[in-house]
Amino acid sequence: MRVPPAVVLALALAGAGGLLCGCAGEAPKTALGYTEDAKRAYDAAMESYNAHDWIEAQTLMREVKRKYSYSKYARLAELRIADADYEQEKYPDAIREYKDFIHAHRSDAEDVAYARARIAESTYQEIPESTLVGAPEERDQASVVDAYKELTSYLSDYPDAKQALHNYAPGSPMRRGEAGDADLDAEALLLLGKTYLKMHKWGDARQAFEALLHDHGQSPLVIPARGYLQQLSEQGA
Repeated sequence: MRVPPAVVLALALAGAGGLLCGCAGEAPKTALGYTEDAKRAYDAAMESYNAHDWIEAQTLMREVKRKYSYSKYARLAELRIADADYEQEKYPDAIREYKDFIHAHRSDAEDVAYARARIAESTYQEIPESTLVGAPEERDQASVVDAYKELTSYLSDYPDAKQALHNYAPGSPMRRGEAGDADLDAEALLLLGKTYLKMHKWGDARQAFEALLHDHGQSPLVIPARGYLQQLSEQGA
């Protein structure tokens, strides 16, 4: 049976009207809506991070990177992924991720400074405990030298680094419970002094701890620094 032309036209118009209504019913994505969605996704991932559910946190942070790559939360997610590896003591992975972040975001000065500090911390954490007793093996000494280079490089590039760690990531990356919101340069000085101890450079270690006390007298890190200075004095070093 042949359909009358008027019916065909009516059906076509009805279909077009339906499509127009459907389009009108979907609100276009705005920059504000995009940013708000990104923040919600990041905050949800941070709940897992703060609960120390590292694997789930990293999975959710990767989703933030994938879905909201043009927001600042994608950049923050990159750091939290590396932080989660640091917290799991996966230091080689963390170092690689921090370096990738620096390469991709060279213009983000504060975040780059944070990543640089974390690389130094991760390198320090890789020093084997065997360097504390007896004659350290050559490979152990190499890890100490690597930590020394990272820490001195950081302190040279950021002599007045005043960024509190809580501006970037939960907790203190150096030693949780020991640093609180201490400045990055104070923490780097503490690790530098400890690195000198591992290298048996007692005078340099003393200078690093004394510099911490002199320049960062309000930092919670003066407590462990004083403890190391006392140990040096007791050893006659």
